[in-house]
Parts: sequence; C-alpha cells; structure tokens
Amino acid sequence: MIRHVLVYLWLIAVYVVTAITATNNILPVPPELLEARNIIVHATTYAITGVLLAWAGDRPGQRFDAGALLVLLITALLLGVGQEVLQSLLRGRIRLLPSLFDLFVDTSGAAVGLLLYTRVLRTQAVSAMTDAAD
Repeated sequence: MIRHVLVYLWLIAVYVVTAITATNNILPVPPELLEARNIIVHATTYAITGVLLAWAGDRPGQRFDAGALLVLLITALLLGVGQEVLQSLLRGRIRLLPSLFDLFVDTSGAAVGLLLYTRVLRTQAVSAMTDAAD
C-alpha cells in the first residue's frame, strides 16, 4: 500500500511541476541547450517513474514476465500522454512533433527505469535477503 501511495505522490509532483513550468521557464538555459535540458528532464523523470511503477508492482518471490513489463511500460506511456495533453492545454497550442518526441523520450526513460529495477535493484534486494538468511 505504501508503495502505491509513493507512486501517486511522485506522479502528483510531476504533474504539478509540469503545470508550473508549462508557462514559466524556471530552469533558464541558453537556447542552444534547451532541447538537451528537456531530454534530460523527461528521461530522468520517467526513469524514476519506471523504477517506482516496477517497485509498486513487485511481488516478493515472483518474476516480472514480459506481459507485466509491457503493462507497466504502457502505463508510463499513458502518463506521458497525460503530461503532454496538460502542457498543450496550459500553453494553448498543440505541438505535435515535439510532443511525439517527448513521448518517445518518456517511454525510453521508463523502459530504462523498468530494466534498472528488474535487472539491478531487485536482484540486489533478493541477494541481500538471501545473504541475511544465511
């Protein structure tokens, strides 16, 4: 239960920051670095989202199968769609190509987060529990 609450709190924070930054540039950078900053922010945000979604859906003693990972990835994609819709509504314009690129970066970041959790973080936790049992 606490895992789900933490995911919800993270997502609320992401959407609040999205609402604030959609019309205000609170992280000013030179124009030539703007796209790089956006890519880093989106990829990092959704990598964290991927880790949290995997952590919330983790069941001790069970492996993540491809279907479960696909559901989590689609969930992250839909969260990204919601974020892009929110940005479009707040800005009063639709930017189709940048939004599609942002969704690609969001989904890629989430995939990295899911893989990080399932291949590294979860493995370390299982190893630590095994070592403690010995």
